[in-house]
Amino acid sequence: MKKSFLLLLCLILVALTALVACDGHEHTYSDVWSMDETNHWHKATCEHTDATAAVGAHVDADKNKVCDICLYDYNHTHAYATEWSTDDNYHWHVSSCGCEYIADKSAHIDTQNDGVCDVCSLGSDHQHTIATEWTFDAESHWYAATCGHSVKEGEEAHNLDKAGICTVCSYGADKLSVEDAIEYALENAGEVNKGGATYISDYGVGYVTVITVNYEFGNKVFFYNEASEYDETSYWYTAFGEDSAFGVYESYGDAYIAYDPTVDNLNGYCMQFGGVFYYGAEDLVAGLYEYALEDANGDAEILMTTVDGELVYSYTFGYFYEGEFHKITVSFTLSDEYSIDSLTVLDDVYSYVYDEYSDEEDPYLYGYVENEDGTYSATWLNPNISYMYVVSQENGERTLESQYSPEEILASGFELICGDESNLPATGNNAVAGIYNEYTIGAITPETIVGSLNVIEYYVLLNGEEAWEYEDFSVNAWDTSFAINFYKAGEYEVTVNYGAASKTYEFTVTTEDATELAVSVDGEVITEATIYAGTTLYFTVSDAINPYANCEYTVSCVSEAATITSEGGVNTFTATVAGTYIVAINAKNNVVVLLVFNRCHKARIRVCIANFNVIVFI
Repeated sequence: MKKSFLLLLCLILVALTALVACDGHEHTYSDVWSMDETNHWHKATCEHTDATAAVGAHVDADKNKVCDICLYDYNHTHAYATEWSTDDNYHWHVSSCGCEYIADKSAHIDTQNDGVCDVCSLGSDHQHTIATEWTFDAESHWYAATCGHSVKEGEEAHNLDKAGICTVCSYGADKLSVEDAIEYALENAGEVNKGGATYISDYGVGYVTVITVNYEFGNKVFFYNEASEYDETSYWYTAFGEDSAFGVYESYGDAYIAYDPTVDNLNGYCMQFGGVFYYGAEDLVAGLYEYALEDANGDAEILMTTVDGELVYSYTFGYFYEGEFHKITVSFTLSDEYSIDSLTVLDDVYSYVYDEYSDEEDPYLYGYVENEDGTYSATWLNPNISYMYVVSQENGERTLESQYSPEEILASGFELICGDESNLPATGNNAVAGIYNEYTIGAITPETIVGSLNVIEYYVLLNGEEAWEYEDFSVNAWDTSFAINFYKAGEYEVTVNYGAASKTYEFTVTTEDATELAVSVDGEVITEATIYAGTTLYFTVSDAINPYANCEYTVSCVSEAATITSEGGVNTFTATVAGTYIVAINAKNNVVVLLVFNRCHKARIRVCIANFNVIVFI
């Protein structure tokens, strides 16, 4: 009896616990039994769905295989839904026969890490977030999911170019060194068809000059327009023959032949650094890179960085040139065709600044110092001069045609006129040394030639050897005329190039004998001189009327205390004893010059005034 009472008390306590939650909340329950094969119960209908009431085992007092309380049929075969039921962690099949049964419950499986269960497909409606940048391996590239799943979109094999770099995702680009990039830029310079450049000079005192350049390439044609605040000039360069170029520049509405164009001018806009000319962005990048490799100042850096997803190749180096320390920074990028599409060159110059308040050089006014190891360092935070060259280029077909055809502009034939002669013969011409010979271009073909677009070129031989200008001859050339002056006697061969035409003329040059002599010291004809014993006087002798006339002479002095030398047109006079000396100059044609040298000797060198007389006898 006592045991039955205790059991009844426990049942009452369980029931009270089921009815009232710990927080005082009173659960509500369904009137319909829930059941499984062993027990039955009432499920909570409030928010506490895990709560149950009246839980008990099935009772079959009449042995009819049906529970006397919930009517569970012991012979019942459960049916289950074909669709999966799920929560965040599991999936299962629920019974479809009205019983509260579940089957096949297990944890989700996602072997593909794509956010979708391999069994029940939970997560198939998930919207993946995908990166906008490529992910790649050695074989392919794709857009990867950013939501934590191993999802790939757009996966495909690499499309590798000649550099082994994928043209789609740039795989392998980080393996392209600066040196490789420069080599490809040189190889593919022909892909560029136009570009622009800005050249900025900043002198650090509010004085800045800016030159803008726009250029375009054609088939063996290069054009650029160069404009500054003060001027604007256009240049046209056209291939002319195998290894030469023809150039025209336009300024203030007029056109002129460009002087000494070469095939290098066809490669791009010309820039100078360290006394070297570079033609085009590619040539400039490659040329300055040689300085970086040489690293004469021991501070060169070669870098590869990524800016906004684009590879930027750069290098820096210090360089000392003509008393100035230059800090050079070069950076460039490549196009899809591996030509240069952008370039920046910065040249910071640290040099001596003149102190207008001091006549002496102040070492603190130098913007650099020389280190103990022979390298240089900048001492100023900012350079006193900066030069910047900024380039952008485009690729495309080179279709530009020159406005100036060499065949239409350059003369294909001409005559050389001297004085009253209508056409100078090729041979048998005579000339006198020291006298200008004036010539004029005439009878030009084609007749439509534009005179202002022509310049004269010449090449001169003396006695079969190359003649030296300003020593053997000199020339003043203009558009359609020139004057040549032969300095020495001999057989001259003068080749004149005018436009596309070339002619060679032979001259026999003689000299006239001097008619009146003059003595010069330091280029000035002297009438008096003062020298000291033991010192040397240097003097020359020439025709006083025609300085280029033949002047053969001998120099002598009767005094044994005097020494005279004569070599290469320069004469010297030296005496060890003070006194007056008479020097005789005997010319080939009996022209005689007597020089009187008054020489004085004193214990201390002072200004010694004496007459230096030149007497000319004819």
